[in-house]
Amino acid sequence: MSDTAANGTHGERRRLHLGELLIDLAIVAGSLLYLHAASKYPPQGRQVPDVVGWIALALGALHLLAHVVPGLWGLTHGKDGRRQEPRAVPSPAQEADEAQAAAADGETAHGEAAPASPSMSMAQGDSRQILIAIAWIAGLLAGTYVLGYAVAIPLFFFAYFAVMRAWRTAVVSAVVMGVLTEGVFALALSVPLPTGMFW
Repeated sequence: MSDTAANGTHGERRRLHLGELLIDLAIVAGSLLYLHAASKYPPQGRQVPDVVGWIALALGALHLLAHVVPGLWGLTHGKDGRRQEPRAVPSPAQEADEAQAAAADGETAHGEAAPASPSMSMAQGDSRQILIAIAWIAGLLAGTYVLGYAVAIPLFFFAYFAVMRAWRTAVVSAVVMGVLTEGVFALALSVPLPTGMFW
């Protein structure tokens, strides 16, 4: 393979990791903000948020480390993801070679465009999933800012499972998270939950 093709492949590989890197950075930043807010809670109400915050921070840091330590990628992001990504976006030289081979074998019909490869479809699907994940995170942050934590959390779980799963799961998850938020954090642990613009 030529140097140009190799460099192109490595460039595409880094581009495909950009969305995951942004998500991992958001997890670390959110965990730090969460721990900072929890430090102002009463001693009794600080225990659970501290445990959750430090666990989230450790996992986020491990995910960030995997971006520079390839051996950790299979542990944090899945064993098959990185191995498939260099093939997910073929270089121009590879596309030209495949087209010439198909034409020589008579596999391509006259005047018809070659169908999209499954690897290219997989790459487009991965990018779309990353954008969807970022949109859900942005929606949760916006909902917390406008409605407050106690309202935004159950509403987020209801919306997420209603869109991604089923209505029954959405209702059950919203009720469970609402009870945990109000019953455990607000009442039992006396955690001052962030309020929004309206609640």
